[in-house]
Amino acid sequence: MSRASGPQTTAPDLSLAEGVERNFAKRLLLFSVGTPLALAVSGGGDSVALMHLTAAWVKAAGIDPASIFVLTVDHGLRPEAEKEVAHVGAWARGLGFSHQALAWKGGTPTSGLQEKARNARRELMCGWCRDHGVGDLLVGHTADDQIETVGMRLVKASGTAGLGGMKDVGEGLYGVRICRPLLGETRQGLRDWLRLQGREWIEDPSNEDTSFERVQMRQALAGQDAAAADVTQLADIALDGREALDKAADLLLQDAAQLHAAGWAELDLEVFASAPRSLGEHALSRVLAALGGAAYPPNRQSLARVYDGLTGSNPVGGTLAGSLIVAKSRKSALLGREARNISSQALTAQQWEMWDHRFEIRSGRHARVRALAHSELEVFSGVDRERVKAAVPAAFRGSLMVLEYEDGQLAVPHAGVGLVGDLEIIFRGFRPFGALGLG
Repeated sequence: MSRASGPQTTAPDLSLAEGVERNFAKRLLLFSVGTPLALAVSGGGDSVALMHLTAAWVKAAGIDPASIFVLTVDHGLRPEAEKEVAHVGAWARGLGFSHQALAWKGGTPTSGLQEKARNARRELMCGWCRDHGVGDLLVGHTADDQIETVGMRLVKASGTAGLGGMKDVGEGLYGVRICRPLLGETRQGLRDWLRLQGREWIEDPSNEDTSFERVQMRQALAGQDAAAADVTQLADIALDGREALDKAADLLLQDAAQLHAAGWAELDLEVFASAPRSLGEHALSRVLAALGGAAYPPNRQSLARVYDGLTGSNPVGGTLAGSLIVAKSRKSALLGREARNISSQALTAQQWEMWDHRFEIRSGRHARVRALAHSELEVFSGVDRERVKAAVPAAFRGSLMVLEYEDGQLAVPHAGVGLVGDLEIIFRGFRPFGALGLG
């Protein structure tokens, strides 16, 4: 483990400390953050600054520090991680905060390590918040993180929507808000603030690993202050544009899409095609990503191809972003999850879980959730089989959710078959679009 506190070699700049703390408190007020409150703290400089700034805010506001929960995820990827989690726990308890270590049991991915680790952190922490009645999760993303994110998207020729970067406040999983009160602070500024406080943090060696795209971008931008300022300005402009486009796309989808709780939709092609192309493509991107459980929007070229296929005089379907598109007639199309690359996973009783990036589930009993295999339809008989067949269009039947309980009993919740105990299911597709029609 590498630890750093940086000896103070110059007189403390008290105005820096006051400015950082004042800005932090203003942002929490602007975000309407209340307690109980959770903090994502890895032990790195940014998240440790987040924790200590929260401590200063709590003290000034007269808030009970016991209402602050520090969450740390041990990905199990480095041998020293367990000790680092213990250090964070000790620091948190020293401030009067509660600490919770969360373990990722996904193993070491063979590709996309940073992305999968990031998704696992988000799911674990948001799930913990939901289970414990915490509505807001503070994360330590900085202005540097924003610049790097937009820079990577710029290299990939993302459109206006992609260049918008991260929001100050956005919705995470399970309805938990993700709040980023440090987006206005630089990485260096936060470390200078920590040094003024005499605080330690942990340096993660992966931050210097040039095999990661983010580290490559970080090094490319080092010393390029003018370029960084341009990227920041671009991100602000693009974010405003994206938010306006999101709202317009959601309004279009409310008129053009009938979204079903089992995870599929019917699209009114006449209403959809009446919108400007840029708006139609953006709406299509959003609904396909939600239905297909995709972490990111589809690329622009593929999206344009599918859009052309749907809005032509003879609509044709296709696949994109994990979704299958079936042209039903000249006036309508069906969209739903492809029946492939859907993993099964264990559900712990009374604990919220995310399955296939599409459904939030809490089961009253231990179970395993997976997709229905086409051949498995024969397991059901009589009325139950007909209910399963009728639950979704045949094209999407293979992606239908199945729960297998420890006693071997099967349940198909969206068909009303075999339900046991208390079960809550939220189709995450509803969250980005508000109240679409429910079939």
